[in-house]
Amino acid sequence: MNVQTEIFLADTNIFIEPFKTFYPTDFAPQYWSFLEYELKNGTIKLLDKVRAEVKAKGLKEWLVGVKGVAVIKSGDNSILENLGNILDHLQNAGLYTDNALTEWSKNEVADPWIIATAMAKDYTVVTLEQPNRNLGKGGLIKEAKVPDVCKHFDVPYIDLYTMLRRLKFTFG
Repeated sequence: MNVQTEIFLADTNIFIEPFKTFYPTDFAPQYWSFLEYELKNGTIKLLDKVRAEVKAKGLKEWLVGVKGVAVIKSGDNSILENLGNILDHLQNAGLYTDNALTEWSKNEVADPWIIATAMAKDYTVVTLEQPNRNLGKGGLIKEAKVPDVCKHFDVPYIDLYTMLRRLKFTFG
């Protein structure tokens, strides 16, 4: 019996928000050691677009300093095809403003690339973003959210704490 291990694809916010708020490196070094371990063993995957979005002093150096991580290149044909489908959805679904499409069309915005990569590689997206509760309730949405687009494309997504629980992380 072949049991496939779940692979997680990190959104930029699972690095930035903990670093700036609830898990700073001096307060929760176990969290950062755990992320480093899981990045190195390939359970958590890192996309080149995500690494490029991390600019916070200290965090950027930490992430670049994690050796042995196979950073996923976003130029893969299957990723690019999925990206096109995602942008088509934003343009044609009748749910989003032109601004949402414009923002996600920027090459440096990682969100659509994360979803496109998860689609291509069969990964689970890990994000701190919450779905937009007003999506599909009449008005156009100005900002696309990772969970909403994941849901549309049947891409599994979870929050940071769910991933930590699945990977059996503890502060111990």
